Amino acid sequence: MRSSSMKFGAVVAGAAVVMAGSALGASAASKSKSLEVECNGTSVATGTTIVQGSTGTFKIRQDSADDNRRTDWNAVSSNGNSLGYKMTGTGDTVSWSGVRPSTYTVKAKKYVPSDCSVLPFNGGSYTVNYTVTSRS
Repeated sequence: MRSSSMKFGAVVAGAAVVMAGSALGASAASKSKSLEVECNGTSVATGTTIVQGSTGTFKIRQDSADDNRRTDWNAVSSNGNSLGYKMTGTGDTVSWSGVRPSTYTVKAKKYVPSDCSVLPFNGGSYTVNYTVTSRS
């Protein structure tokens, strides 16, 4: 009798570990893209879309940018909810916690308006490379 109850206990304990592991080990989806951003500080560039499959953290990392320019990042859900702008420089990551499931579109604009062009009063633009990570 003792042997079968020990086996049952081991099976229950093993199942609990598997269930806890799957609950704790939520996976993430990532996309790396590039985006052309106007330097006027008001034009908003639209980037990639990504699905946030469960409530959790949503991140955007600025991998690189022409002249290491700073960028304001935002993401907007398919029903119009905005996460709010946060600024990065090259190598920085911004994140939002408690982000609800939806399809999000990345948005970016120049952190501080400046002239990015070699031509006077042209405004110009710059290319920013980024990685967006959502909870799947």
